[in-house]
Amino acid sequence: MPTNKKFCSKKGCDRYVVYRNGIPQSKYCANHYYQSLYKNSSIERTHKKTPKVPKPRTQKQNAIDRTDEWFSKYVRLINGTVYGDTVICECFTCGTFHNIKKMDCGHYIGRGHHSVRWEVNNARPQCTKCNQYQSGKHFEFEQRLIKEIGQGGVDDLKEKAKIIRNYSVEEIREIAKTYRISVRLKEKELGLKIWN
Repeated sequence: MPTNKKFCSKKGCDRYVVYRNGIPQSKYCANHYYQSLYKNSSIERTHKKTPKVPKPRTQKQNAIDRTDEWFSKYVRLINGTVYGDTVICECFTCGTFHNIKKMDCGHYIGRGHHSVRWEVNNARPQCTKCNQYQSGKHFEFEQRLIKEIGQGGVDDLKEKAKIIRNYSVEEIREIAKTYRISVRLKEKELGLKIWN
């Protein structure tokens, strides 16, 4: 290595430049040399995060969300039990009891099948563990549903799910209105105000 070492050209840096076989490799020290390589590479461009702009939601998506919300409340409420000033629900698949607000609305046939998405026989309260983390426990759900509505009722649901149904925004809003009114009537009957 030569005795007359060169200092880094970066302002304020007091390190020596990078040498290989006695020859200076750049005018920068090791840190600034690799920073300059990284800055000019495509790696830096891929690491930069571009802010994601959310897509605007359509009226139909908003109507579906609202209908899902009221349908879920209705299903949990009709299957709930008043306990003091709260309502508790039993998980349909594992049998644990939770506050009505901490339960999910589990579907036997997935919500992608719009013809049975808001069908009361297709949905029951489930705890978050069963519904989300254990994929709805489909087998247990089916066995218990057969005990409740019979094999014929389950077969009818399966046949109805095969029908392709495309609801209009007005139809979806009407379904939401129906379930909202039903929830309010059930709350009045129980003498409780559960949801705003």
